[in-house]
Amino acid sequence: MTASATSTAGGLASVFAFLSIIPVRPGGRAAESDSAHTGLYGAARSMHLFPVAGCVIGLLAGLLAWVLLAVAGLEPLLAGLVTAAALLVITGLHHTDGLADFADGLMARGTRSRRRDAMKDKSTGTAGTAAIVLCVAGLIITISMLGGGGDDGGLRIVVGLVLAEVAAKFSMVVMAYVGRPAPGGGSGSIFAEAMKDGRKVAASAAITVPILVILGGLVPGLAVLAVCVLAPAAMAGLAGRSFGGVTGDVFGAANDIVRIASLAVFVSL
Repeated sequence: MTASATSTAGGLASVFAFLSIIPVRPGGRAAESDSAHTGLYGAARSMHLFPVAGCVIGLLAGLLAWVLLAVAGLEPLLAGLVTAAALLVITGLHHTDGLADFADGLMARGTRSRRRDAMKDKSTGTAGTAAIVLCVAGLIITISMLGGGGDDGGLRIVVGLVLAEVAAKFSMVVMAYVGRPAPGGGSGSIFAEAMKDGRKVAASAAITVPILVILGGLVPGLAVLAVCVLAPAAMAGLAGRSFGGVTGDVFGAANDIVRIASLAVFVSL
């Protein structure tokens, strides 16, 4: 393998290790230097590859949903429940925890510093709990709607979940590019600082756009693309006003919000 191919493989391994519980092992120099940070810096350097991981995660969840619908004959709502649970497990509930912290921070009163402290609080508040409930319920409903459309429901649910996961992962790339790091460092700062290179964003877009348009069709694909660009940009602006910049929790919230929004758009179109 060439040095470039080896670097890309190592970057993908770091990305999968960070975004999922899929048993991969980051390799190469990145792993050696990042061992104390569980590959965080390696994942940040290869953040433009996030949509690739999203494609694989969405495909795994979609195939499970297809088996539940077409082979096991489950009702769409039950298939949606099992698939949503599996998807959250595959991603290690990492982003859902960020969504809860983001909601708690937004609802906290006081200065930006106090809002950031509310996000760091290990206990989940009322706003965070409500956000998790709405997130999980929305995920179950939209997945079940994808699978409830007749004979092509199995195929549509696979396509929809792939599109949603690719869009969710690309939304974090967009947020890292347009958002400024919040004071105090943290994982959000690492990713935001690593993705200020427009060439990496362009490379990530070159992965994302064909997947969305070819699999989803021109109009639905472009609609989902609009969601995964506009939503994180708006959230980055909101985070700047509320917290002074983006944090790791804001990235996690963007992932879960864009996933559900993309599923809803695809279902509607």
